[in-house]
Amino acid sequence: MIRVEPHVIETRSKDIVRGKINSFYSNGDSLVREITGRDYGVDFILEVFEKRIPTGKIAYLQIKGTEKEIKRLSRVEAVSCSGVSASSLYYSKQDRVPFVLIYVSTKEKCFYFDIIQNNKSINKKSSFLQKKYTIRIPLENKVENDLSLFFDKINNFFVISVGDWYDNNKM
Repeated sequence: MIRVEPHVIETRSKDIVRGKINSFYSNGDSLVREITGRDYGVDFILEVFEKRIPTGKIAYLQIKGTEKEIKRLSRVEAVSCSGVSASSLYYSKQDRVPFVLIYVSTKEKCFYFDIIQNNKSINKKSSFLQKKYTIRIPLENKVENDLSLFFDKINNFFVISVGDWYDNNKM
């Protein structure tokens, strides 16, 4: 049995993402847990810490890789990531944990990302009858070395005001 090329690309893509996250938070303020076995679209669970103290903030990460350079779309300020499964998009129907699509170029050693719940190219009311989907990821969500925007978007997903929380949880 030989190792097929998509598996090699997947391994390289995961290594790039894990390496960038670990080097950005070399102080230990993030933890990447790989999901093994059947993952149904979740490759990693990312846990965010603050001064090594758990914050309770986690994100589901789906990694999609390519060996090619990721090209900008001609008419919009975005890149296109195809082959996203319907099972992955089911995670976007819940809103308590951010589901992050990460599109990795093993050639460029960079990635684009978007929190699927906030992505404008997905019809949230869809029943996801297709098997595969194409997602547009904004160009501004490109990560080379600085993951500040990546972590800001994950952290901001959890930010709600005390007043909002109180209004939604009245007894």
